[in-house]
Amino acid sequence: LLALGNLETSSGHLEAATVDLERALALAERTLPDSRLEAACNLSLGNLAKAGDDFDRADRHYRRALAIYQRFEPDGLDVARSWVNLGNLAWQRGDLDLAEERQRHVLAMLERLAPGTPFMAVCLNNLSGLLADRGDLQAAGDLCARALALRERLTPGSASVASSLSTLGSIELDRGDLD
Repeated sequence: LLALGNLETSSGHLEAATVDLERALALAERTLPDSRLEAACNLSLGNLAKAGDDFDRADRHYRRALAIYQRFEPDGLDVARSWVNLGNLAWQRGDLDLAEERQRHVLAMLERLAPGTPFMAVCLNNLSGLLADRGDLQAAGDLCARALALRERLTPGSASVASSLSTLGSIELDRGDLD
């Protein structure tokens, strides 16, 4: 049910996704309470709620997933992913201070747990975009350049490299650096 709900979410069938993900969560709570499966169901329901602009519901699901993941591995990658979701949610709500705090927290975690990984590149890119939104174009450009270098090393010629190049170009344009 979880996989089906995630597929329905990505396909835009949000009503069906809601039904299947809520059923998956109910089953997980009943049969495997406080499990990674329950956390994954909450994470998926959080993503679904965020896609529907139900930020309070998304926040509840993301926090529940975080609490479960922290019991298994307080400083693990699932915890970092949960903080990314909460940071992105704060950004979407317009709370840039909280979003930046959370994104920097994740970046510090990844510098210890998973340096040089695609996840690290995504987090660098997220923080770069957030700082650009705040008007800190120098720091945004520096972080985007780090994300680009990492992506070029890990996946040369990929869409993620093209995305970083585009983002960096936009930042440089906003800075007035046309060279």
